[in-house]
Amino acid sequence: MTCLKCGAESGFVDNEPEPIETWALRHTALNTDHRQFRLTTEWFLRVDPAPGNPLHDQEKENAP
Repeated sequence: MTCLKCGAESGFVDNEPEPIETWALRHTALNTDHRQFRLTTEWFLRVDPAPGNPLHDQEKENAP
């Protein structure tokens, strides 16, 4: 999370909203005119070839 007033950042967390929320509340308590934040998220996706796709068969052959 980033404070839009001063640019301070909360740091990264993995699927845990509470530390970010706590950081924003604490930051606002210490800086009463800092009340707007930007939350940035990342998603990681994986795509596997479907059965029948030549890459699917090739990955099966190369599996340990």
